[in-house]
Amino acid sequence: ACSSVIAPQALAQEGAETIEEVMVTARRREESLQEVPVSVAVVDAAAIEARSLQSIDDIARFTPGLSFSKAFGRATERPVIRGLGNVLAGVQFGVESGAAYFVDGVYYPGDLQGLNLNDLERVEVIKGPQSALYGRNSYAGAINFVTKSPTEELSGDVRLLFAEDGEQDLRASVSGPLIPGVLGGSLSLRSYEFDGQWDNQVTGQTIGDESTDSISGLLEWTPNERLRVRVRGQYQEDEDGTRPLFLQPGTENNCSPGLRSLSSLPLWGVDNNFQYFCGDIEARPIALNDQDAVGENILRGDVPAVGGTFFGDPYSRTDGTPFDGVQREINLASFLMDYEFDSGYALTLSSAYRKEELKTGSDSDHSSVNFKFSAGTPGEPFENGFFAISGGSEREDYSMELRFDSPQDRDFRWMVGAFYFDQEIDGFNINFGAPNRYETTTTPSDEQALTNQAVFGSVTYDFSERLTASAEIRYMEEDKTLTDAAFNGDDTWSSTTPRFTLNYQVSDAVMLYASYAEGAKPGGFNGSDGDSVSRPIYDQEESVNYELGVKSTMMNGRLIAMQRSSLPK
Repeated sequence: ACSSVIAPQALAQEGAETIEEVMVTARRREESLQEVPVSVAVVDAAAIEARSLQSIDDIARFTPGLSFSKAFGRATERPVIRGLGNVLAGVQFGVESGAAYFVDGVYYPGDLQGLNLNDLERVEVIKGPQSALYGRNSYAGAINFVTKSPTEELSGDVRLLFAEDGEQDLRASVSGPLIPGVLGGSLSLRSYEFDGQWDNQVTGQTIGDESTDSISGLLEWTPNERLRVRVRGQYQEDEDGTRPLFLQPGTENNCSPGLRSLSSLPLWGVDNNFQYFCGDIEARPIALNDQDAVGENILRGDVPAVGGTFFGDPYSRTDGTPFDGVQREINLASFLMDYEFDSGYALTLSSAYRKEELKTGSDSDHSSVNFKFSAGTPGEPFENGFFAISGGSEREDYSMELRFDSPQDRDFRWMVGAFYFDQEIDGFNINFGAPNRYETTTTPSDEQALTNQAVFGSVTYDFSERLTASAEIRYMEEDKTLTDAAFNGDDTWSSTTPRFTLNYQVSDAVMLYASYAEGAKPGGFNGSDGDSVSRPIYDQEESVNYELGVKSTMMNGRLIAMQRSSLPK
């Protein structure tokens, strides 16, 4: 595929004759954007403010090659870079995206939809396989969110947005020195509310509402010019309502013949052996009978519970109605240390801990069809909406990375590093049943534990002032263990992912480059009930990318043009 992009550089102060140079850390070291032989899109703090960007969805709208898919709500966010992603990431237990998140270069294996953009110095979207330097799940690319350092003088910022459909977004921050020249700190708050922009034509209920409250703090210690230590913490709460979606039954599929998994076969009608639907989806009639008003509303939260009290309190809304939507709590702590020795060698140590508690619930088809099977009395329907989903997960992640860099002012430069990641996910189901249909219990559904260990490195050599060659490589092993009602297993995946780059500086304003890169995303266990029997394990995903590119600044640096031709495999 070929593409041509002309995009603004970072915004400079008004009246400046040229735009100040944009620095990025796309190759794990600070370099000029113009001189990095990698396709990188940058959105900095000035652009975020000038364009009034409110979320990472907004950032994607101004970033060619980046999009987000979240058909099942904010709990199933799936970044897609250059068309590579995973439709089941965040939907099927244990499935992850092919594009990885990083905050200040520290791996972040979760959702960032509630991120306070006021905290950001810039966002770097690094396109193409980045497995050599960034590791797991970056076979499509990596997104690095670089946060602001504390200011040298006391400063603050308050912003309040009011928009249609009850949208309110309050952001406040304060930053400054705690010990001048040695210790600085910053604190940011965000409170976001959105009432939703769709109405349920049957109940009159507004759907698609979202709510986020978050607080983050940063301490940065710089006792001298060689040492920098950053400690960052974040707490976030999300509560979203009924998702504005409709699932069309597989019997409506009309293209791409093939076998679907057992779990996706229709419960009524005749399977047509098509995997997808192609064309426009027609409006469907709305029907709701008395029985459905009981069955569906149990999960949708349309009716008050018995006596105004919901027995399963952790899974109810504050007004006493049954829980439906998304509830999530996230705790994050990260540590970053940079130290440069007198000889010019540098040591970087980073680690992070993340804990997430997630609960979801929905009647996903939103139709008038219920399960029809015997529940004690032959022919009696069980009072539950068809394709009702209710459950959640608790997960803990821990990562650590150590890097050692040679001096950057030499013709031959190198870097070596090691990475460790540990994750545990406990999934559970929320059950509705006797003696009262509003009473809930929880039962374990899936448990997954994984460890990822890797060593990596890079070498760079300047043949001349214009011609430079570099090579990067990573070897990683990932072990996963799954305990599931349908399948229990343990397996290990390993990969070696290189990248080779040759770049030539034609002039100060023009650079040519060519690269070859491989990416890998570890395999896993099939969460589909039908496929878990015949195909319990799926292999890791791999990508190969050949790229030719040119970078050129124009109009005194006000524009940067990037032309690339890539052939992904």
